[in-house]
Amino acid sequence: MMIDQATSPTFFLAEAIAAISINPLTLSDEELRGKRLEFYNELRKGVKELFPLVTEKSIKGKINEIYEL
Repeated sequence: MMIDQATSPTFFLAEAIAAISINPLTLSDEELRGKRLEFYNELRKGVKELFPLVTEKSIKGKINEIYEL
């Protein structure tokens, strides 16, 4: 949907970088438990699967940094 609505590739890339900039690992240990931890682990699995398909170097670097792939 983001790609379809973007008026230029630059706007899409800016939104994509903003979307991946939230690092769940910055949460305290108390916050990253139970369902949140399960969610993070599942999210990381999905990101790891899709990672080879990312071609933009800046986004790939940010994903790698955040999810430690």
